[in-house]
Amino acid sequence: MDGPEPVDTRRRTTDLAAGRARTEAHLIASIRRARGSVPRTVFGVVEQDRSGRIVAWTRPAAAILGMTDDQMAGRTSLDPTWSSIDDTGAPMLGHDHPAMVTVRTGRPTTGVLMGVRRDRSARMDYAWVLVDSFPTELADGSAGTVTCFHEVEPHLRATLQLRHSE
Repeated sequence: MDGPEPVDTRRRTTDLAAGRARTEAHLIASIRRARGSVPRTVFGVVEQDRSGRIVAWTRPAAAILGMTDDQMAGRTSLDPTWSSIDDTGAPMLGHDHPAMVTVRTGRPTTGVLMGVRRDRSARMDYAWVLVDSFPTELADGSAGTVTCFHEVEPHLRATLQLRHSE
């Protein structure tokens, strides 16, 4: 009987998990090269190519941003659905995101505080993150950026949320 061979789902799941672990290890290595060490707080790491397209990310990155892997894959900094704002509440367009500034200048962009809209409904729920972005070499050898971010302390987040709602 001819037909497709059965798929060994356990092996495929193991292969996918191993690939994800290699990607996360590569991202951690990139940030260590760029910064010298990795912060102890929970942080997200995202790699983007020169066009701003997300090519790799860690699970904490997706969690902080309130996104699924499918939503993260291939999204660019220029995508208007990010609905990012700066610490004054002014819109932060894609070309002003730290990764895109790093792409334009070839220099690190550090200490940027920004709100990224987490909930895509009418409610204005922002993840307030502190962002650092560095030039890096991607796994394929091309130039890109590695960006790490973490949520700001709860008291600062509450202050920013209050300021933005006024």
